Amino acid sequence: MKKCLLAILLILLSIIALPVVSKSASLKNLDVVINGEPINCALVPQIINGNLMLPVRETFELFGFQVKWDKLTRTITISKKDKTIVIKDVELIAKVNNTDIDQTVPLKMVNGSYYASTAIFQSGLDLDLKYVEAENTVYLMDKGGYDISISGDKNLVIRGKTLITGITTKYTPDNIYKKISEADELFDNRNFLGAIKSYEKILKSISSANNPQEFAEVMIKLANTYLKLANIINKEENSIKAIAIFDEVNKKVKDEKYSLLRASAYKGTGNAYFYVAKVRDMGENMTKALNALDEAIKTYQKEKYPIEYADAQYYKALAYINMSLSKPGKEILLNALDACDNALSAYKIKNDPTGYALIRFCQGAAYEGIYTINNDEDYLKKAFDSYNESLKILTKKAAPNNYAYIKGRMGQLYQYMAYQNPISDNYDAAIKCYNEALEVLTISKNPYGYANVQEQIGTVYIQKYSKEDDGLKAVAALNEALRIFTPEQYPLNYAVVQSEIGMAYKYLAQIKG
Repeated sequence: MKKCLLAILLILLSIIALPVVSKSASLKNLDVVINGEPINCALVPQIINGNLMLPVRETFELFGFQVKWDKLTRTITISKKDKTIVIKDVELIAKVNNTDIDQTVPLKMVNGSYYASTAIFQSGLDLDLKYVEAENTVYLMDKGGYDISISGDKNLVIRGKTLITGITTKYTPDNIYKKISEADELFDNRNFLGAIKSYEKILKSISSANNPQEFAEVMIKLANTYLKLANIINKEENSIKAIAIFDEVNKKVKDEKYSLLRASAYKGTGNAYFYVAKVRDMGENMTKALNALDEAIKTYQKEKYPIEYADAQYYKALAYINMSLSKPGKEILLNALDACDNALSAYKIKNDPTGYALIRFCQGAAYEGIYTINNDEDYLKKAFDSYNESLKILTKKAAPNNYAYIKGRMGQLYQYMAYQNPISDNYDAAIKCYNEALEVLTISKNPYGYANVQEQIGTVYIQKYSKEDDGLKAVAALNEALRIFTPEQYPLNYAVVQSEIGMAYKYLAQIKG
């Protein structure tokens, strides 16, 4: 009897020891935006008794970490590659690779899940994290992560006739089809971690030998989810996962009657290599992207599959434009323009206005690149025309990130014009474009992008320099950039901006003596 009472007492003590948040505690659910993209999770950040706290397991798993709980030592161990994070229950000090991190408040348990303070996520994930109370939103941003994609979400869905949703021939709706629909709904609702786990669970019950169509479709959905994540976080890691899945589809599903699904996998492979190329080995990986896209185009005949054909040509244009950044040359950019022309020959603006607008943006980028090579003003005019055409659809309201990126490019075009024709109209137009970009790239939502544009404004005033006020405005904008470009986080950016500030003061000295 004494042993039984002792056991009950120990159980009660262990329950009391848990840092459970009571129903009466102050809780406030928050929205999440990662690198400019809204994300939905089963568990969301919360304000707990006045402290901002994030769910440990779901947040770290979203970033590709393994999370393990040791109930004997009451320790959470989080690991990926060469990084290990250890958080002990009740304790205020956590460790990231043996470096002590002060959590400010201990772990809290809410509905059976642990929440931790922001310090562990900022250090463990190497992120900037900001809470904007007025928007009820937590913003997580890669340090130096100003990489607005001009591709949008078009590479993340199987479009047109390649999408076969009715998996009902072999399974009843309350079985596999229902599970696939539920996983699709998680993806549509931007719960990408939940979608990945659901697709992986479905794949355990089907095979490429017995269910080739269903296997290929679910695999492509899974790979596209990793591609979506690659566009937000862990670009290389998630892209490589997607490539492996797409490759498995093309290795295991050989029958010609599944050629459209194979083409979708090749298109996805091309997009994934595009992302990897933006991290390393630009020339090699962009070549792999182009080869995969050409394989998809063999199936996507323009007359039969115009949307798929145009998409693949659009991605080819993107690949060529990015190749030109590491290997400048007019020929590469002419290839990009040729791919844009092919895409536009298949697109109908009324059927796919966003696709049309993105292709026109690609055109503008290619024309701009050629102008920087040969200073032919005809290409500069064509770049303006293409950018303006894309902005008719990619408005600040409809596509804010794309809008900001295009406005930034147009500001650069006006700076080019100012070098050739240094009149106030060109300088004013450049500054106007940059300020319009800043309507989207705020210091809270995109600090790196905000700092970049502030730096560009500073360089316009240095370029314009005709009176003391220009110098003062240059210094003010560049100092604004330094709010983000600190020597600790962005040493190279910091050094460049300090050099530009020095140049502004040099001109001020010439005017003021």
